[in-house]
Amino acid sequence: MPTSQEISTSSKHSSKPTSPPPPPQFWYCCSCRYGPMTIILTPACVHCNDHYRCGNCKLE
Repeated sequence: MPTSQEISTSSKHSSKPTSPPPPPQFWYCCSCRYGPMTIILTPACVHCNDHYRCGNCKLE
């Protein structure tokens, strides 16, 4: 059975650094709730035809 020192030492070595979450790739229109649409390819809602992605649109 491992000692408490061995357990604490092994837990220090097994911890992996956490990486930041990936940037959002999709968005949903806040005006008509259509989506998902790709952020890179669709700057405006393809359903509304007049709403550009804004701060109120949900990113995912």
